[in-house]
Amino acid sequence: MGYSKLQKDSKKDISATVKAYISHLHFGKTFTTKQILDKKNFCDDQSDAIASILSRMSKKEEIIRITNGVYYRPKLSRFGRLPIDTKELVAGIAKNKDATIAPAGLAAVNALGLDTQLPMVKSFIISERVRAKIDVKNVKFEYKESFKFFISHFDVKEEKVRNKALILWSAFSYLDKSGFKHYEQDLKCKFKTMLEPKIQIKFIKALPRSMKWISESLDGKVIHERVS
Repeated sequence: MGYSKLQKDSKKDISATVKAYISHLHFGKTFTTKQILDKKNFCDDQSDAIASILSRMSKKEEIIRITNGVYYRPKLSRFGRLPIDTKELVAGIAKNKDATIAPAGLAAVNALGLDTQLPMVKSFIISERVRAKIDVKNVKFEYKESFKFFISHFDVKEEKVRNKALILWSAFSYLDKSGFKHYEQDLKCKFKTMLEPKIQIKFIKALPRSMKWISESLDGKVIHERVS
C-alpha cells in the first residue's frame, strides 16, 4: 500500500508540474515533450507519464496536439479557438526534430520578390523526416535528401546569411533548370546581391550533384574560377 501511495503521489507531482509549466506559456505558444523533460529536469523514464498527461489535456482541448511530441496552448477569441501562427508551428517542428526548415515551392519564389501568386498551401522543406501526420490545415512539410545534403555541407553559421542562402536554394530547387530560365536575370541578380562572393563559393560547393547545373546557370565561368 505504501509503495502504491508513493506512485500516486509521484504522478500527482508530475501532473502538477507539467500543468504549471504549460499555464505559464503564452497563448499560441508551441512546446514539446522533450522541452518539458529538459526544462523541469525530469528523468527519461518519466516521459511516458508526461505523454499520458499531455494526451489527457489534449482530449480536453486544454492543449492542441500538432504531431508526435509537439503541442501548443490554444489562443481563444469570442469566435472560438484561433489557428496556430505558422511561424510558431515551424519553430515547434524545428525544435522537436532538431531540423532546419525553409519556405518551399512558390513561397520561396515569393520570398525573393519574383512572383506575387499566393499558394493555397503553405509549404516548407525540412532537413529531417517527419513520419507522423501534422494536424494543421493548409500547411505541408516536405523532406528532401538534397536539402539535408546542402544543410550538412553549407559551412556558414551566421543565421541571417544562412537563411538567405536557404531561400535561394529552395527557389532553385523548385524552379529546376527549366523554370530557372523564366527568372534567369532576376535570380542571377538576387544571388549576387544577397550573398557576398565568399558565401557564393560556399553555396556552390555545398550543392548536391543533382543541382550542379546552378553553377553553370549563374555565370558558370566566373563561379568556377572562384571555386577552383
